[in-house]
Amino acid sequence: MKRGIVQNCIACGAGAQQQFALAAAAGFEAIEIHTQDCPHKRDDLRRLAGQYGLAITSVMNQNHGDYPITSPDAAVVAEGIRGMKLSIDTACETGCDTVLFVPGFVREDAPYEAALERSMANLPPILEYADKRGVTVAVENIWNKFLVSPIEFRQYIDFFATPRLKAYFDVGNIVAYGIPEQWIDTLGRRICRVHVKGYHQRTRQFCGLQQGTINWPRVMSALRCAGYDGFVTVEIDAQSPQALAGMNADLSAILAM
Repeated sequence: MKRGIVQNCIACGAGAQQQFALAAAAGFEAIEIHTQDCPHKRDDLRRLAGQYGLAITSVMNQNHGDYPITSPDAAVVAEGIRGMKLSIDTACETGCDTVLFVPGFVREDAPYEAALERSMANLPPILEYADKRGVTVAVENIWNKFLVSPIEFRQYIDFFATPRLKAYFDVGNIVAYGIPEQWIDTLGRRICRVHVKGYHQRTRQFCGLQQGTINWPRVMSALRCAGYDGFVTVEIDAQSPQALAGMNADLSAILAM
């Protein structure tokens, strides 16, 4: 497995070149970027990845929170689809093949059943565009009150019957309402990317990778049983080179379990 980090977690406020340089100096092998609507910025990120010897693991779509495809407002949905197309273009033009996407939110204007129906009705145009551009849409589990069981998450992916739809599994996010290794067992080879951060059940707070209550040996065993050998990307803020190096060391220790 390869060690990655989310770009926007590195030295908040720093420029892209400094963030890439810090990631490489800390020993990371890959970096996750965010949606770029400017072709010149996409070119810059691809250049920086080559300059610092980093793979670009994925693109984190930027507008699924403000413009969810589960909204009852057609204009909001249209903007959400447009944002995903920009993310897919960003992936293609920076040399990666995966976009992180949150497929919906249960809210007052989006009751659970309606959210599920809307998500399933509005995802096909995104998948069609992803297929044309050779990009995988990886849906992530976050605190969105949606797809809250591993069986439902698996069924959602399988419904579309396309290799362009996979799971982006976040180990830290799931601890609040599930057991990570059990989700991994259920999702299996549908997992194409992994996020990691620590989480402590007693305090209900995110924390350092090895400071919480996650059973990392079991998580790693489950990932290996699922045949996963891809990127494992840290999503924890780090403001100094020392913090980044510590995260890389923690992640290296976890991957060796």
